[in-house]
Amino acid sequence: MKANHPLRSDLLPTRPAQGGTMADTRALPLWSWLLFGGVLVGTLDLAFAAGFWSLRSGVAPIRIPQSIASWVLGRDAAISGGMATALLGAALYYYLTTAMVTGYHLLAGRFPLLQRRPLTMGAVYGVLMYALLFQLIVPHWSAAPSRPEPLAWTLACIAAYAVLIGIPAALFARQWHAGQLRSW
Repeated sequence: MKANHPLRSDLLPTRPAQGGTMADTRALPLWSWLLFGGVLVGTLDLAFAAGFWSLRSGVAPIRIPQSIASWVLGRDAAISGGMATALLGAALYYYLTTAMVTGYHLLAGRFPLLQRRPLTMGAVYGVLMYALLFQLIVPHWSAAPSRPEPLAWTLACIAAYAVLIGIPAALFARQWHAGQLRSW
């Protein structure tokens, strides 16, 4: 290449020594992957819930995060709060799903089986997280009174937590611990 060419070879990125890739040159902090994982699985689950209730009963998507906000505000205040309470509910749910992704990551660091079997262990973890959240935490500490849910919804939630939360959390942990997500 000529020296005055806009893509001079001395300005192009070079491959790191010892067979590494260009991706190995910049480390990505763990917190960013955990946050990304939490927001990803939270978004998947919120979209699933919105789709389920929209198809089943014509419920507007905004009601899904408002129902989560009702855990801290109560049902009437959450519904009457409009977009503000929907954003509060989404933020609360992203916080919880990020905690779930972080929890699996921490457990996988201590128990290698969780890294070796991400589909099975992730699905089990997702079901356990569903049980912890919806059978223990929400019924006992929610500001909204509990009400019975349709069996179809409960079964769909259990499956969604296994597939949309547990398994992705396990895959994120496996990739990080294998060193494949430490770089961008």
